[in-house]
Amino acid sequence: MRNGKTALAIALSSGVTLLLSGCQTSNGMSASTVAKYKVVVVMDTGSSFDDGFNLLAVNGMKQAQSELGVDVLQTKYVIPNADGENREELLLSMARENDLVFALGYVYNDLAKKAAARYPNVKFAVVDGDQDGLEETSNLKCLLFKEQEGSYLVGVAAALKSNSGKIGFIGGGRLPVIERFEAGYLAGAKSVNPQITVLSEYAGSFDRPDLGASLATQEINAGADVIYQAAGTTGTGVLEAAADAQKLCIGVDIDQTSFLNAARRPYLLTSMIKKVDMAVYTAIKDFVGKRFKGGKTIYGLSDGAVGYVENDANRALLAPIKDQIEAAKAKIVAGTITVPSTKAAQ
Repeated sequence: MRNGKTALAIALSSGVTLLLSGCQTSNGMSASTVAKYKVVVVMDTGSSFDDGFNLLAVNGMKQAQSELGVDVLQTKYVIPNADGENREELLLSMARENDLVFALGYVYNDLAKKAAARYPNVKFAVVDGDQDGLEETSNLKCLLFKEQEGSYLVGVAAALKSNSGKIGFIGGGRLPVIERFEAGYLAGAKSVNPQITVLSEYAGSFDRPDLGASLATQEINAGADVIYQAAGTTGTGVLEAAADAQKLCIGVDIDQTSFLNAARRPYLLTSMIKKVDMAVYTAIKDFVGKRFKGGKTIYGLSDGAVGYVENDANRALLAPIKDQIEAAKAKIVAGTITVPSTKAAQ
């Protein structure tokens, strides 16, 4: 994780980062190899492998390249300038150079639609994008997740572990995707304890660990004894502050156990996983196999695309409540429970 962050920090000064791989060139190929297809992941400002979301996308791309071979697939990732002013320019530039362009985050929702219209022979996939009216013949695909379903499970866990009757949520920004995390968490917690208080804050940033720590401390001072974050690297500060206060915390997107030092890990209750790598990998395989379809692909609990982490570090914490979490999971998969995607729907 830390090595990835260092590499990104060096490359950010130029506004563009290329995927490096061993002795290969910056595009993941040997100098003499000419790949059949070129694929790129366009990240957002402040992107870092330390937040999990971006790491998963790149891992999915690398997995596809590993299976298909560098003679079939050339891959790289790029990052816009720190102020984000060149997002559109960068996206268009990558469309001119690649066959399949992934854009990470809802911030690219409208930009990708414009780019797809301008470059009809290039395929685009927006992770967390949401466009209505797309036909299967469209060159634009939205890769969506039912974050509310996985968040429901960690909400159940939080409510079961809370002694104060108050738990917290900290989101990076008020976007539809982040609100799905919050809505599911609230619904899961309320299913256990209808009287539970859920304190919610939005940082307005996905790359401010200091702000995340401050908001977490604020919620802890208000009585929260479990805090769930969906805030990128801002969330790293949330996890650290909660653990330092000896309160339980919940990670996001990826197993965040390794994000915390040994002293803090006992306070990580679990992480809500979101398998962006699976979505990216599948989209690439479909593209190479001539099966790419425009529109929306929505991944949920029944696909194994969201869920919660159980490992050696948190197994003892989860043991007393695992049966209840699994019961909720089974009901969601069976359709007995439909998890709301907004707070207004509750």
